[in-house]
Amino acid sequence: IIEPVPGDWEVVKSSHPYSKIEAHTLQYVVKVPRDGKATVNYRVRMRW
Repeated sequence: IIEPVPGDWEVVKSSHPYSKIEAHTLQYVVKVPRDGKATVNYRVRMRW
């Protein structure tokens, strides 16, 4: 999952490990079982 996040931000809660790959982008790499699904939850604090 690659998620754009505008402004100055920080992840305050996350169900999975993530990487800040650019100043305004975070990335999740999540293993999903075959024929399954996964849920990623996160909370971001943004400052403008």
